[in-house]
Amino acid sequence: MEFLKKMKSRETIEMVLKTISALVLGLILIILMEGMIFGIYMKKINENDATQYTVSQCIAYCEEVGEDKYKVYLENTETGSFSVKITQDSREKIETDGYIDVIWRAPNVFEVSINYVHYIVMGVFLAIILAIYIWRFYKLYQEYKVFERKFIRTGKIFA
Repeated sequence: MEFLKKMKSRETIEMVLKTISALVLGLILIILMEGMIFGIYMKKINENDATQYTVSQCIAYCEEVGEDKYKVYLENTETGSFSVKITQDSREKIETDGYIDVIWRAPNVFEVSINYVHYIVMGVFLAIILAIYIWRFYKLYQEYKVFERKFIRTGKIFA
């Protein structure tokens, strides 16, 4: 019986490590996928011309791309859509142009591409991974119950 208890604890530890590694791998896959989606959005934004927005309804994300040359990402606060423009204006002129807010960095993934649907999909993906391993734990413990009953009845594990 001592042998069965040791084997059960070893397999439990092994399953816990497999579960943790599967969850970490799932998180890495999510990060890579979100990075890919962010790259696609940024490519689309960089192709979108900024002439359609009025300054008073935009948040400006400014990034320096050269000496006295700025790439300004404009986020329309009404629609949540982005566009970009390259400008030779000075920092002071950009700050006094009448934008709602001027942020001196490029927009990040949380501002551009991740929304509540992404969080739901991420949660479901990780829940599926967890459910698979919970099912495997359940099957493992059922199998060990059979072995223990058989050992108590016959005194042998495999007969």
